Amino acid sequence: MDGRIRQKWNGVKNRVANAYHDYGRLCAAHPLACLSMSLLTMIVLSYPAVTRLRLPVSTPIDIYWSEHLHVTDKIAPSWINDNPAAYIQQFVVSTTIDPWNSTISNPEKAVRAAVASAFRIREIILDEPIVDDVCLHLVPPTSRWPFRSKSVCLVLSPASMWYNDLQKFKEDENVIDTIFNEDCKSDFCMRDLLLGAPISATGIKRNYQTNRKRTIEFSITIFFARYSKSLLLNLHKKLGSHFEIIDLPPSDDSTFVQVYYHPLKQFSDYLPLIFTYFLCMIYLYFSSRKFQMVSSRWGLAFAASFTVAATLLMTTGICAHLDLSTTLWGAELYPYIALILGMENLLCITRSVVYTPPSLDVSSRIAHGLSQEGYKLTKYFVLESFFIFCGYLTGVSDIQEFCQFSVICIIVDFYMQLFFYAPCLTFDLQRLGLEEKRRFAEILFHAEIPRLKNYGAVNCPMRKVWPKLFELKKIQKRRLSDSGVDDLFNNPEDANNKKQMQRRLSNTKTEIEQAEADSSIRMKLLYFITRTRIIQRTIMIGFAIWVVWLAFVVGSRKSGEATSLRNDTLENLAQSHRILSVANLEYGHWQRRTYKWWPPVAHEYNISLNSRYVTFLPPIIIKSNVSPNDPILEPIINKELSLEDKQDIEDTEAPILRSRIDWLEMQLKMYLAAFWLLLLTTVITFFVYVCLGDRWKIGGVKKVKEPTKQQQKSSTKQFVETLPIVFNAHRFPIETIGLDSEETSSDTFLSCCQEGFVIEWNCLTGEKIRKINRLRGIGNQQETQPKVWAISKNNDIALFGCSDGSVEIASLSRNKLIGIYSQSTLGITHIINDNKDNFVIARIDGIIEFVHVKYERGDTIRVSDIKLYKTICGHQKPVSRMIFWNNQVITSSFDRSIKIWNIENGEMTNVFLAHNAPVLNIAIDDKNKIMFSSCEESVVCWWNLETGAHIRSVDNNCNWSFQLTTSCDYLLGFYGSSNLHLWSLETGQLSCRITDASNDGQTEDTLYASGNSGVVTFDNQIAATASGFSITFWDLKHRAIIGKTKLAGKIGAMRKLTSNSVLCCAANLMYSVTVPVKMATEYPFGSFLDQHSDQLNASGVPPELWPSLYSKLVKQTFDAGDFFQIICELSENGEKNMSVLALDDIHNVDDQSIFLIDHLFTFESENARKILESNENLVKRLTDLFGLDEESDEIEDESVEKIITSDEIEKKAHEEKIAAGGDTTNVGGNLPRHESIDARLGSYSQDDEKNKIIEKIMKQVWKNALTYSVKYNDNGQIENKTLWYIMDEFGARINHSSEPNVRVVPLMFFPQGCAYNVMFLTKPIKKEEEITRDFAENPLSAQKPEWRKYLELPYSEEDFTNESTIPPQPTDSYFTSGRNPDELASLEDQETAQSALSASIHVMKSRKLKIYADDTQLIEFLTKDFELVDDWKKADVIWQYKHFHNYRELCELNPCGMVNQYPYESCLTVKDLLAACAMRNPSKNNWYQLTYNLNTQLPQFVACFQQRQNTNPSQNVWIVKPWNLARGMEMCVTDDLNKIIRLVETGPKIVCEYISRPLLFPRPDNGNRVKFDLRYIVFVNSLQPLTAYVYNKFWIRFAINDFTMSNFDDNETHFTVFNYTSGGSKILQMKCEQFIETIEKAYPKLKWTEIQNNINETIRKALECATTENAPRGVAPNTQSRAMYGIDIMLQHGEGDIIKPTLLECNFTPDCTRACQYYPDFADTVFDTLFFDEIDPTKVTQI
Repeated sequence: MDGRIRQKWNGVKNRVANAYHDYGRLCAAHPLACLSMSLLTMIVLSYPAVTRLRLPVSTPIDIYWSEHLHVTDKIAPSWINDNPAAYIQQFVVSTTIDPWNSTISNPEKAVRAAVASAFRIREIILDEPIVDDVCLHLVPPTSRWPFRSKSVCLVLSPASMWYNDLQKFKEDENVIDTIFNEDCKSDFCMRDLLLGAPISATGIKRNYQTNRKRTIEFSITIFFARYSKSLLLNLHKKLGSHFEIIDLPPSDDSTFVQVYYHPLKQFSDYLPLIFTYFLCMIYLYFSSRKFQMVSSRWGLAFAASFTVAATLLMTTGICAHLDLSTTLWGAELYPYIALILGMENLLCITRSVVYTPPSLDVSSRIAHGLSQEGYKLTKYFVLESFFIFCGYLTGVSDIQEFCQFSVICIIVDFYMQLFFYAPCLTFDLQRLGLEEKRRFAEILFHAEIPRLKNYGAVNCPMRKVWPKLFELKKIQKRRLSDSGVDDLFNNPEDANNKKQMQRRLSNTKTEIEQAEADSSIRMKLLYFITRTRIIQRTIMIGFAIWVVWLAFVVGSRKSGEATSLRNDTLENLAQSHRILSVANLEYGHWQRRTYKWWPPVAHEYNISLNSRYVTFLPPIIIKSNVSPNDPILEPIINKELSLEDKQDIEDTEAPILRSRIDWLEMQLKMYLAAFWLLLLTTVITFFVYVCLGDRWKIGGVKKVKEPTKQQQKSSTKQFVETLPIVFNAHRFPIETIGLDSEETSSDTFLSCCQEGFVIEWNCLTGEKIRKINRLRGIGNQQETQPKVWAISKNNDIALFGCSDGSVEIASLSRNKLIGIYSQSTLGITHIINDNKDNFVIARIDGIIEFVHVKYERGDTIRVSDIKLYKTICGHQKPVSRMIFWNNQVITSSFDRSIKIWNIENGEMTNVFLAHNAPVLNIAIDDKNKIMFSSCEESVVCWWNLETGAHIRSVDNNCNWSFQLTTSCDYLLGFYGSSNLHLWSLETGQLSCRITDASNDGQTEDTLYASGNSGVVTFDNQIAATASGFSITFWDLKHRAIIGKTKLAGKIGAMRKLTSNSVLCCAANLMYSVTVPVKMATEYPFGSFLDQHSDQLNASGVPPELWPSLYSKLVKQTFDAGDFFQIICELSENGEKNMSVLALDDIHNVDDQSIFLIDHLFTFESENARKILESNENLVKRLTDLFGLDEESDEIEDESVEKIITSDEIEKKAHEEKIAAGGDTTNVGGNLPRHESIDARLGSYSQDDEKNKIIEKIMKQVWKNALTYSVKYNDNGQIENKTLWYIMDEFGARINHSSEPNVRVVPLMFFPQGCAYNVMFLTKPIKKEEEITRDFAENPLSAQKPEWRKYLELPYSEEDFTNESTIPPQPTDSYFTSGRNPDELASLEDQETAQSALSASIHVMKSRKLKIYADDTQLIEFLTKDFELVDDWKKADVIWQYKHFHNYRELCELNPCGMVNQYPYESCLTVKDLLAACAMRNPSKNNWYQLTYNLNTQLPQFVACFQQRQNTNPSQNVWIVKPWNLARGMEMCVTDDLNKIIRLVETGPKIVCEYISRPLLFPRPDNGNRVKFDLRYIVFVNSLQPLTAYVYNKFWIRFAINDFTMSNFDDNETHFTVFNYTSGGSKILQMKCEQFIETIEKAYPKLKWTEIQNNINETIRKALECATTENAPRGVAPNTQSRAMYGIDIMLQHGEGDIIKPTLLECNFTPDCTRACQYYPDFADTVFDTLFFDEIDPTKVTQI
C-alpha cells in the first residue's frame, strides 16, 4: 500500500513539474507577451491603491468596544478620551406580510410593506419632542440637501428615497425599480446607505423567481449629538406600542462600539515601507552577485523588488475594489509579510533557473528551472490556501478579514512570479554572451546540479489561435565559427589566449574562477532558505498559532467568563477589546457594514471625521407584521397634477444626475473587475492544467492506430509511425555519439553528454550496457574529467577527443582507459581512425594531427606506444566535417576549403577551392568517385576525387547549407524543414523537389554537429530526414513519403544507426527509429477483401485484378509510367495537346493491367480556394499541370470584364442623373447606390497576380476534378461528405472520349485512411494507342443518355442558346417520388372532427393538456399544465418532428386531437417541391428567385445560363443547393457553368438565381457591411380559408465579411448560417428591436413598418401558392392540422430602389431553442395560437 501511495505521489510530482516545464517553454517563447500582460494587469489593478494610498499600513479605522459608555484610561486607547463626533443609533427592522396569501401578495408588496413600515417608524421617532434637542443638527453648505431630507436632524431611512413624502410613495407603482434606480458612488450606494445595509443583505431583489413569503430587513439610522438614555427608553416604549420589539441578547444590550477614523496618511508615513523595499532591492542585488550566473544583477534585483511591490499594490487595489477594509488591529504588518514571503519564492525560482546548464538554450533553462521548483511552489501555495481556508471556517470576523487579504495576496504573488519575474529571467538569460556561458559552465563544475528530466515537447497554443503572428523563427544552430577563432587568428597578440575559446569548457588547466558561493555565508543562508522554505513554514505555523489563540483562547471569553477577564492583564484586556468578534455581538454585523460610509456622509456636510470617532449605541430590533389587506400596499393611480403641484414637486426634488466622475469610476470598476477575473482565471487555468493534464503536448512517441470510420472522412494521407527505441540515461544534452563504420557490424554505440559522461548502449534493445570509466589514474576519483567533444569507435576500442586537447583511448570490454595522448591544450573537434591503428584528430584552431597507436593484444588489450608522426596546420579556421574514404581523410572547413590527406603519412593529396562561404557538408559517391559539398550560401559543388577537378556548381538561392547524402541514382539535398532535392548523379540536373505538405510550418537551419547529418539513405531506395520534432521517411523511387515519426523533443542530430534505422539526438535523449516495415506482413489479402470488396464490386473492378491491386497498394507501387508515356503535341494555333500513349500492347485480362493513380489535390467545394491561397507549392504544381504559366497575363476572363463594364455603366448612369439634377438619395443613406453595393462588383479587377492564377486554376479544376463521398459520424448521426480531387500529372493527362478504353475509379484504402484512383482497361490496347476515359460517366448520364451533350459541356464547348429555357411542368409522380404518401380523411369525417374539436377546446382549457411528442425541445418550455402520453390516439395535441401520414386514421380514432403537420406539406418545406410550386408562374410568384432542378431541368438551365452569359453576365451568378440536405451543407455560389454541371454528380441539386443586390447591414462588431436573412416563425391554423399568423419577433442571421460579388468560394461573405461550421465563433446575436433601430439609422429613408407589411404579404403569397393545387401537387387542407414553419426571408434592392422581400426556404418544425431562451413565453404563444385559438395581437400578427 505504501508503495502505491508513493508511486501515485511521485506521479503527482511529475505531473506538476511537467506543467511548469510546459509553462516555461511558453514563457520563453513569448516573454514579451507575458511581461506585457502582467504589467497591464498590474497597472490596472494597482490603480485604487496608488490613487488612494489605501495600503494596509494605513489602516482606515480602529475599533474599541466596551460594556460602558465611558471607560477608564487604563484599558482604553488614547483617542477615546475625546468626545465622539456623533452617537449612532440603529433601528433594525424586520418586515413581513402576515398572513401570506399568494393570490393577492407578491414580493413587490413585501418590499412595499417594508418601506411603509419605515415611514411609520420614522414618524414615531421624529414625533418624540426630545429628539430634536438631542439629535445631531447638520446644515449643508449649499441649498442642495444630501440624502433626500431637508430636516436638520440627520435621519437615514428608506423613506428618504421618496423624499419622506408618503403620498409620493403611495403613487409609486413599482417600488423595487425605484430602489434599484438609486445611484452608486465610489464610496457608497445611496440605496445601501438609506437601507442601512447592502441591498444584498436586505432580501430585496430586482427579480424574484418564486412567489413565496418574504422577510425584508433594513435599518433606520439616526445621529445624536449627545447620549440620552431617557430618550431611548421613550422611543423603545412608543415603538413597542405599534410594533413588536425584540429583546437584545445581554452582550448586545450592554455593548458600546467606538470606531476611530485615522488621519489620512502623508507621503512621509510611507517612507519606512518604501525604505524597507529599497533595502530589499539592495540585498537582492548583493545576493544575486553571489549567484554570478546572471547577466544584470541590478536588473534582476529591481525585477524581484518590483514583483514584490507590485504584488502588494495589486492586492490592496483589489481589496479596495472589493471593499475589503482592513479593520484588524495590527494590519500594519501586512506589507512586510508580503515582502518576506514573495522574496523567498523569487530567490527559489532564481536559483533553480540559473543553476541549469548554460549550454542549454534559454527556453530549456527556463523550463527545466521552473519544473525543478514547480512542485514546491505548488505545494506551499496549496498548503497556504488550505491554512487560510481553515482559518476562514472559524467564523471569527477578524480571522476572516486576514484570510480574505491573504488569499488575494498569494494568488497575485503566484501570478506575478510566473508572468512577470519568469519573463524577466528569460530576458536576462538571453543577454548572456558566449564568454559568460563558458565561465558559468566552469563554475557549475563545483555545484550540485539537479538531474534534468525528460519532458515531452510542447506545441505553442498561440500558434493554433494566431499562426502567422506566432510563427516559429529560424533558429541559428551552434557553429564553431562562433567560438572566437576568427578573432584569435586576426589578432596575433592574443595567440596565447587560445585556451579561452568557447568550446574549451572543461579544460582543467585553464584558470577557472572558483565559485565563491561555497564560502559565502550569505549564499549558504540563501541556499538554506530556498532548500527548506523556512520562512513560509514559519509564517504558516505562526498563522496557525494565531488562529488557535484568537478562535479558541480569546474566543472563550465570548461565553461570558468574567473571571477570566478579571484575571487578565490590562494589556491583554485592552487588546481583546480591540477585536470586535470577542464581544460576541449577535447584531454587530449591522454596525460593521456601515463603518466605511460615515466619513463620506460627513463630508457631504463639510465635516471631517479624521482623528475622530463615532459611538454605536446598542441597536433597537423591531419586528413589523403588515396585513395583506393594508391599503398602503396598493399603489394610488397618479392623476394629472396641477401646475402648482408640479412646481412644488420640482422645488422639493433634487435633481438626480450622475456626474461624469462617477460614471468614469463605474467604468473603472468594470475594468478592475475584468482584470481581476483575468488574473484569477489565469491562475485557476494553470492549476486545472496541472490537475487535468496537458493538451499542448505532442504526446511523446507512439504508434498511430488504424484510422476509425470517423477519421476516414479525412482526405489527407495518414502516415504509419513506427515505435522508436528510447535511450535515456544522460542528464545533459547529447554532445556527440560514436558509431562503428558501416563495414564493421556492431550492436553497440557510444554517446557522451555535455557533462562528460560516456555510455555504451545496445542499439537493438535500447539497454544501457555500461558507463565508461574515464578515470586517468589510481586514487584520483575526485578528478574533474574534461568534456568529450568527439568519439571514434572501432569494435572494442574507443577514442575520446577531449576539450582539454587530449585523446583518451578506452577498452570497452575492460571499461577503462588504456592510454592517453596529450600534445596540446586546444580542444579536439573531430577524430577518426582506420583499421590499421592510426587515427587523425582536428583541433579547434584547424590543426590536424596524425597519430599511430601500437596495441598489445593478448588476453587483454593494452597500449604500448603512441606516436605522433605528422602535425600540420590543415586549415585556417575550424574543421566542419571529417570523413574517411579509401584510406584517406577528407576535411572541410570554415575557411571555405576542402582537403584530402593520406592517413599513413599525413601528406595532403588534393585541395578543392570553389566555395565562397564556409563548407559545412560533404558526401561521397564511391561508385563514381565523386565528392559533393555544400556551403552556407547553399551552393552545391561536384568534384572528381581522382583528378581534383571541379565538375559543376549548383546555386540553389537558399539561406543555409544543404545536408547531403547519396543513393544509387541521386544526390540528395535536404534543406529547411520539408524540402528534399534530388539531383541526378550522372547529369547533375535537378530531377525533382519533394515537399512534405504536412509539415507544421517550422523552418529552421540545417543541423550541425560533428559527423551528423539531417538526411541519410538506405539500400532499398529509402531516405530519412530530420527536422524539428519529426523523422520523415521518403520513397525515392515513387517520390512519396512512406512514414513519419514524431519525437518528444527537437532533433539536434541524426546518424544512420543500422541498415534499417537511424539514431536521433534530442536534448538529453536519443531515439532509434526504424524504417517503416512492409505493410504486407501486417495486412493480409483476406483483410483487404473484407474491407474493400464492396467498393471494388460497386466500381466494376474485375475480380481477377484484385490480387494485383492489393499488391500494388501494399507496396505503394505506382508503375503506370512503365507502361505508358505522356506525349505533348503542338496544334496549328500553338496550343499544347497532352495525351497518354501505351508503350506496348496491353491486354485487359492481364493480371497486371491495373494501375494506381495518386491524388494531387483533394478538397471540398467550399474550401478549394482557401487551400490554394495557403499552399504556394500546390498552386505552382497545378499551374504547371494546366499549362497556365504559358498563357498571356493580359488575357482576362470574359465574365470579369463584363462585370466591371456593368458597374461602370451603372456608375455612368448615376453621374448623368446627378448632372440632370435628379434625386440622388435612396434607401442606402447618403451614398449613391453603386458606391454602397455595386461598386464591389469590380473587385475582380484587382491587379493581384496570385488571385488571377488561382482564379484560372479554379476554372480548370471543375473540368478535371473527380469526386467520391465518405461517411462519418457527426454527433451520433452518420453523414455523407463529398470530396473532390485532382489526379496527379499522369491521371490528369488522360483525355476524354465517349468510347473510352480505360476506366478510372476512386478507392478508399482503409489502412492508410486515404484514397487512390484505380485505372484498369476495358479493352485491349495496342502499342502507341492513346488511352481515354469517359469524363461524363456518372449515374445521371446512365439514367438519361440524351443529356450526355449537356454533361460533357465542361470538356467540349457547345451552344444551347437557341433551346427553350422554360422547364416542363412536373407530374404528380414528381411530388410523390421517394416519399410515403399521406392518407387523407374524407370530407365527411373532417366535418365530424371539426364539430368535435370545437366542443373539446373548452374542455382542454379546463384540464391538463395531453401531448404526444417524439421530441420535447419546445414542450419543455411550456408553463401550461400538461402531461405527456404514450399513445397519439389519447392525445389532445400530437407534436411530432417525424412526418405524420395517417390523417384518415387520426380522424377516425381521435377526432378531438390535433397534429402539428399538414398532409403533403413537403410542397412547402422541401426545396425542390417549393421551387416547382413557385415556378408554375414565375412572373406572378416574384417573391421567389428563378430556380431550376438540375436533375430534371438541366437542359433548360444550360440554355438560360448561356443566354444570360451573352446578354447580362453580371446577373449570371447562381447558388446551388442540395434539396435533401440541411444546415447549409454542400451549398455553393458560383458563376461557373462547368462547376454547376459537375456538382450534379454528387446528388440531387436545385440551382437558384443568386441575389446580387441584397440589402446590407453594418455589423457593429467588425464594421463590415454584410448580407443577412431573417427567420420568421409562422403559424398556420387553416388552409381553407387561409388563416395564418406571424410571430412578431424575428431572428437575424448575418454574414461575416463585407459583401462583394466576387470570391464566391468565401462562405463568410455569401452565407449566413455558421452554427455548424468553423465560423460559429463569429456569429453575431442581435435582437430584432436593435436590428430595426440600427438598419433604420443606416438607411434613413427606410421604414421598417412598410417592409414588415411587405414581408407578411410575401409569406401569405407563398402559403397560397403552395395550396393552390390539390394534393399531391400542393398542401392539402385538414381540419385537425396545425403547423408552425420557419420561413427565411432576404431583402434585396428591386427596381427603383424598392426593398423587395424574397423567400429563401420554408422549414418544417424549426429549431426554437433560441426563441425560447430569448422569449420565455414563446412556447405558450405557440400552443395558444395553434391549438387554443387564443390570439394575442401583441405577440402575433395575422397575415
